[in-house]
Amino acid sequence: MKPNSVRPEDHSTSADAEAARWASRLDAGPLTSVESGELQRWLAQAPLHHCRLDDSRRVLSRLGRTVPLLVEARRLSDPLDQPARRIVRPSPAIFLRRSIAAVTVAAALVVAALLWTGRPQLLETAAAHRQAITLADGSNVDLNARTQLAVSLGRAERHVTLSRGEAYFSVAKDPGRPFIIDTAAGSVRVTGTAFNVRYTAPDRIEVTVLEGAVTVTPGDGAGDTATRRLTPKDQLTLGPAGPALVRLTERAAQDLTAWREGKLIVENARLDAVVDHFARYHDRTITVAPEIAALRLGGRFRLDELDAFIRDLPSALPVQSLRGDDGRIRILAR
Repeated sequence: MKPNSVRPEDHSTSADAEAARWASRLDAGPLTSVESGELQRWLAQAPLHHCRLDDSRRVLSRLGRTVPLLVEARRLSDPLDQPARRIVRPSPAIFLRRSIAAVTVAAALVVAALLWTGRPQLLETAAAHRQAITLADGSNVDLNARTQLAVSLGRAERHVTLSRGEAYFSVAKDPGRPFIIDTAAGSVRVTGTAFNVRYTAPDRIEVTVLEGAVTVTPGDGAGDTATRRLTPKDQLTLGPAGPALVRLTERAAQDLTAWREGKLIVENARLDAVVDHFARYHDRTITVAPEIAALRLGGRFRLDELDAFIRDLPSALPVQSLRGDDGRIRILAR
């Protein structure tokens, strides 16, 4: 076979993908006159195009509102890694009854449908679970443990509602379609950049920019609702007390996202804040006595090694730990 020759199955795969694209577009609403002309020209190219389009529309009809938002989901390489729980998921029976060619059509429909529709999808991770995903627009999102967000990719805007937890966003550039993250404490708006958003309390978030720039607008509950523009190494906290901006060192900004590798790297951090990071990863209640909550701690830790952290903590700070029969851990003054 010549290097530049095209195999028959390549034509088939291309036709399947194009049929999936048109099936999804037809499902989204009436075609424009230009689109209608494009569709008719494609159908006229080969008799099988009509069959492929009919097949694709039948598959899309079965998928209905369960089309998943993810183009790709991959586990982060770490012992903590587990797949995220997708609240909306396709029925396996749809795919098990189909041939390999039909599965290819369904996979293409997932991509095409998400490019044409803005149906919100809910993603959630449990304790000790993290997940890296790629959205249909090419943006990458890493979800930390105990995180919940909803995503809707519309024609004019891309929306994420982060209701709890922490997520790292690497947003695909699309100046004509801004990427907006809504939270309980305010919103973040970008067109293409990399940044981290973390809830530090139910009504307080922390936005840290790693690349590019973002604009952040506090919620109505804040006294100061002015929009701010953040650049790399800027960290803005939004909450009832109002916005607070700090400038991080390069190292501190990078260390902040070490959770993506299952690590926690801190320097002069409050003990209760460090414990909160571990509590997110483990199905145990861990409490810190108020009188020692503000003690400062630094170091590099593995988030899956809670027992080692609790065991070594008294060697670094004047504290002790007590474990209850129910698995609860109390950290007290020594």
